[in-house]
Amino acid sequence: MSHPGPEGYPSTPGENQAPSPQHPQPGAWPAGYPTGPAQYGPVPVAVPAYRPALIAALVATVGVMIGSVGPWVTIFGFSANGTEGDGVITLILGAAAAAALGVLLARNAPPRFGIQWTGTAVGVIGLAIAIYDMVNVSSEQEEFFGQMIGPSIGWGLWLLLLSSIALCVTATIAAIQMRNR
Repeated sequence: MSHPGPEGYPSTPGENQAPSPQHPQPGAWPAGYPTGPAQYGPVPVAVPAYRPALIAALVATVGVMIGSVGPWVTIFGFSANGTEGDGVITLILGAAAAAALGVLLARNAPPRFGIQWTGTAVGVIGLAIAIYDMVNVSSEQEEFFGQMIGPSIGWGLWLLLLSSIALCVTATIAAIQMRNR
């Protein structure tokens, strides 16, 4: 059962309604009127498929840089920061990778000179340095009154290890996706 609407209004939805720009009815527009959605605003730009991996790689470079300045070795409440050793190398490489990945993120053009592989290379180098230093710290055990004591691995070195792994994976995925573009 249909109830009539107020005077001047349709009694059922869709009856006697004028076409809207969102849903024009075919042939309902007067001559000279725009007829397609492209006429109503800018054409949407597709986001490149590699963009999420590139953003994740940038986040991983921040982890590499923070891990580089964090404590790498702790013993009896004292700690040694990464910048007192190999952390300087990983800090500089992390900053270089962040700059290269930032350029790739800002540009929409195809990468040149293999810059898309910078993050992967830095991730591999950071991973090698982290593993090397972890082995060195773990091997420094001494016997003291019948108990083995020695330094422990600090959170900065753990963060460098995990961030380097994440950087290797995400930067490689982004580089492969850029190549296949």
